Amino acid sequence: MNDNEDEDNPLVQDLDLGASEDVVMDNLNTLQDVRTMFYASAWCSKLVATLTLMNMCTIHGYFNKFVDELLFILHKFLLPMDNCLFSSMHGAKTLTQYIGLKYNKIHACSYGIVLYKGEYANFTHCPKCGKERYKHVG
Repeated sequence: MNDNEDEDNPLVQDLDLGASEDVVMDNLNTLQDVRTMFYASAWCSKLVATLTLMNMCTIHGYFNKFVDELLFILHKFLLPMDNCLFSSMHGAKTLTQYIGLKYNKIHACSYGIVLYKGEYANFTHCPKCGKERYKHVG
């Protein structure tokens, strides 16, 4: 690419040009990778498919183990062979973190009364119902 093409390319415009050339190229390759269709005739990109599945699982409260199994089954058995969907939650999280989408896990009362953040961050029992924050194992 010449310099004029770089100015017109939105992927290059968003990169930190103060970084080393290797870092810039890695970021550009990753951005181009996540924009590719996640299989040949798909209607959405690898990034959109990953974020859609992760969002659905978060909204409905599925555990990471369930999401791992769902991604594995989709990737291995239900999607075309040429799909590039991640086959585990770890891969999906790595992608989202690499492009700057991070999340914070916040505990909640099992009855949904309080979120254990802010003034409740260090509480071990719900201040309203008294239910313990953590399950005891063993």
